[in-house]
Amino acid sequence: RVLLQNPQLLGQVDRKLRELAGDDEELLNGPLGDFSADDFSQSQYRALMSHFQKSLKQDDKEPLEYLRRAVEGELAAEFEDLLIDEPAAVSHAMKRNFQVDLDDIFRRSQFRSKPGFSLQAELVTRALQLRLTRLEAERVEMQYLQEEMQFDDESDALQRARLDSKIMLSMRAKARINMAVR
Repeated sequence: RVLLQNPQLLGQVDRKLRELAGDDEELLNGPLGDFSADDFSQSQYRALMSHFQKSLKQDDKEPLEYLRRAVEGELAAEFEDLLIDEPAAVSHAMKRNFQVDLDDIFRRSQFRSKPGFSLQAELVTRALQLRLTRLEAERVEMQYLQEEMQFDDESDALQRARLDSKIMLSMRAKARINMAVR
């Protein structure tokens, strides 16, 4: 929702990932590359992120207008749900009960944000947490492959070495993200 409403913040996430990679080209071209659809575990969010990135690369339409035309079916419904603002989403979830009370609550709290809260910093943190989850899932998968290779006489040493290297690279990236998220 935040990215859809503030597309410029995607650049902040990518900048943070590049900052964490530093001068390490392996990290930059690997586990600390730009934020992408692969960082989402749910298929509908992967698809929306893929369309979102395409919308940012084209110049013919505003990103939201492009997305409204590009996504269809259940994905379009998910997209529209993400665009509903919080008061409307809460009201919808409560089946429009207590509407007057909800309006009053949101009106009073609308201008009270937490001291020191930064939407940009929160988005970057959440994106890094998604990347951590992705790296952990990939690392577990690579460890399973590593175990299978140990029992497979035909797997060559070069394949095992490459896999070991990928696991170590993933662990280095994870360590850097963990330090940034703390």
